[in-house]
Amino acid sequence: MSRYAMLLAVVVWGSVVVHEVFATESSSFIYLKTGTLDTSQAQVSVDLQALSRSTKYKYYLVQFKGAFQKDYATQLKKLGVEFVHYIPDHAFIVKAQEKVRAHLGTVSFIRWIGNYEPFYKMDATLQAREAKNPESRVMVNVRLFPGENKAALKKVVEAHEGKVLQDGKRVIQIEILRKYLGDLAELTSVEWMEPAKALELFHFTIDNGRLKPGEGKVEAGENPIEAVDTETGVKLLEVATAYEHNLKGSGQLVAVADTGLDLGDSRNLSDDFRDAVYAGYALGFLSSSWEDAMGHGTHVSGSILGRGRYSNGRFVGVAPEAQLIMQGVMGFLGLMMIPPDLNELFEPVYKDGARIHSNSWGSQSVEYDQASQTADEFIWNHPDMLVVFAAGNSGVDANKDGVIDDHSLGTPANAKNVLTVGASENVVLEGGIQKKWGEVIKEGDNPWAAEPIASDLVSNHQNGIAAFSSRGPTSDGRLKPEIVAPGTNILSARSHHKEAQDLWGKYNEHYVWCGGTSMSTPLVSGASVLVRQYYQTVMKEGRVSAALVKATLLNGAIDLYPGQFGNIGFKEIPAKRPNIHEGWGRLSVDKTLFSKDRSLKYDDVWKGLATGESESYPIRVLNAKETLKVTLTYTDHPAAAAAQKVLVNDLDLTIQTPSGKTLYPNGGSEADHINNVEGIDVEHPEKGVYTVKVSAYDVPSGKEGAQPYALVISGGIE
Repeated sequence: MSRYAMLLAVVVWGSVVVHEVFATESSSFIYLKTGTLDTSQAQVSVDLQALSRSTKYKYYLVQFKGAFQKDYATQLKKLGVEFVHYIPDHAFIVKAQEKVRAHLGTVSFIRWIGNYEPFYKMDATLQAREAKNPESRVMVNVRLFPGENKAALKKVVEAHEGKVLQDGKRVIQIEILRKYLGDLAELTSVEWMEPAKALELFHFTIDNGRLKPGEGKVEAGENPIEAVDTETGVKLLEVATAYEHNLKGSGQLVAVADTGLDLGDSRNLSDDFRDAVYAGYALGFLSSSWEDAMGHGTHVSGSILGRGRYSNGRFVGVAPEAQLIMQGVMGFLGLMMIPPDLNELFEPVYKDGARIHSNSWGSQSVEYDQASQTADEFIWNHPDMLVVFAAGNSGVDANKDGVIDDHSLGTPANAKNVLTVGASENVVLEGGIQKKWGEVIKEGDNPWAAEPIASDLVSNHQNGIAAFSSRGPTSDGRLKPEIVAPGTNILSARSHHKEAQDLWGKYNEHYVWCGGTSMSTPLVSGASVLVRQYYQTVMKEGRVSAALVKATLLNGAIDLYPGQFGNIGFKEIPAKRPNIHEGWGRLSVDKTLFSKDRSLKYDDVWKGLATGESESYPIRVLNAKETLKVTLTYTDHPAAAAAQKVLVNDLDLTIQTPSGKTLYPNGGSEADHINNVEGIDVEHPEKGVYTVKVSAYDVPSGKEGAQPYALVISGGIE
């Protein structure tokens, strides 16, 4: 968007862009969702003398000369400036009295100041639709600045024929005529407004109402694993050695937000969940029970920790000794009821003791939104809680080139701090739905009509990616999904509710088939339980960060490149890990924790690094046959709702080889300034000492000025 268009939109609302220009020693751009602001070009005069007498407070954009330094905050806080959110590049939204703002122009390390304009607060789609359809009604999520009172917002909503739909602490969902959105944006208390998005479950309705489930038997693909005891998908996660070490989830508490669980009564539950439920909550609209009248929540819960009693222990979940908290989110008329501020979803179960939270739902919207931002916010404030989200089922080959298209990842799966899960293929040759991808859509434009996808079977190769699995990158270029697990023809627990669906086909009255990233996500959540238990019981760690669990899973994941079709012109996965199809690969618990040929080292750093600081780790490679894998993850500060670029604190990973060469992460040739997950694989490493280095490039919003992180290193190392 041009600077002229930005100024014009502001003038229409009756306000003026107020700013000053300082030296151009650093980036002159501020990256807002509503447009990129060039601060070297914006020049409007301001009456500083009038401001100097005002005690009113406002929110401002303040841009600094280069990377933010800790002493900047110290000096400005003495003037009464409150820091709210970082905005790239080198800028903050701050709160200050107008008389304080009048003095900021004399501060040597500030290069530009401007009002936080009403125009910056409104999602671009709202602005466009407001102009075209001013008399139509719209559902909007409105985010308030921290500490602001909701009274003024509610008063304006009520005065303009609107109503409050969900009254959250900081995110309020309203319905209002589009023509009044500008009045809401004028409120000082309002930080951001965006359309409310419909949420959906991420099981894939593969038959589309036309194909009959449970039919057929197919032949195996090229070199699959033996299709024996693969029905639950757990076999492909490679957990046998973990089980031998008595890692089955004992002492671990997992929360699931879903359609409910079985009959919703801890006194009258399926035998597969008897003694497994710690608590159940009914969160749905007008709902008083966490019963599962649909069957989705029971299925995903069974994949995490189902006891398998109806199958004599054959169909068990990944962590069959863990405990479950069910948050039933289905309500009246089958509507999902999830607060737009996900802090309100996660906080209660965190207080109960849950440290893994599994979510097989989301929106098809690709923008980093309030769900993404509040998920990141919660994990930032609770860094020992791993939140797992399904990537979505929007994968299509629209251009018919034989490769699934990019940019279909939904929200909140695009959040920085969650673990985002795509779906690989299970290997099941009988039961469920046995179809080719080219056959599953019988009407309209088949999104998988081109070869080799069209002739590929739904669940016949462990190195395949499910055609429906959403691909990255995110809208700001980050690598997602981060990991995949089996998500086609997964057999798990069936709800005994009389209205429960048969999904992909009924195995018997106790078990049912299904598929989707909904199904791969609980498998990863169950594996996360085992990894967390490993660090607590085997490594004797008292507190385990979500970043460490995430780094460990990604480090040991199996690269599926080039995919099930082999190294042909139509590679299913065009590049080695990490990539936007598989992330870091298919999860393997045993290869992660118990590989006989590799050693595992880790560092869970709670204090972290401040801007300009670094930490080095000398690693001696003894076995050149084993790939040296180094994985850095960190729980980043939540991005501002109005920010175009999502990364806030920027840590960099590098490796120096024994011969002096510097290696960079994520397959790149330079430092990564986009992702908060970075990794380097060194195939056939030379013997000798490698130096792994973690550097803090820029940490504007650290905990006490520093960014914590987790580092995992594996390979033929000392």
